[in-house]
Amino acid sequence: AGRLRIVDLSSNGLGAAGAHALLPALGPIERLDLANNDLTSDVVRELLAALPNIRVLTLRTNPLGDAAAELIAEWPGATPPPTLDLGDTGTTARGALAPAPSGRLANLRLLRIDAQSDTATRRALTRSRHLPLAKIYAPGPLDRSLSKSKRHRGA
Repeated sequence: AGRLRIVDLSSNGLGAAGAHALLPALGPIERLDLANNDLTSDVVRELLAALPNIRVLTLRTNPLGDAAAELIAEWPGATPPPTLDLGDTGTTARGALAPAPSGRLANLRLLRIDAQSDTATRRALTRSRHLPLAKIYAPGPLDRSLSKSKRHRGA
């Protein structure tokens, strides 16, 4: 018997009550899309604790703000997913910078944060020694594979 590994519940209007109802069933999920469900940062902590096997987590287009990015940077217990989408969540430059100093996010391969960030914020994310593998979209693609000379010139 197979187990459910991929769940797309985007644009279902779940809200906090719906997210709480899902928590007991989330353990084996590897890919979860909860985009556009009116989720707030209040449920993010519980979601993170319920997702020990998560590989791709999409929280895009929810009013999460900086608090969610900060919670994810300090992910309790489980290893963070290699792909994390926090695009269009009301994250500011402060929230966008939360993952940069976090050693817990070293496995991150793709981070979409779409913050209203400036050049200094994007530069801090791409240069973070704690995000060595990550391709970062904040708001446009910033590939860590760019050479240092190209990054200094703004290319």
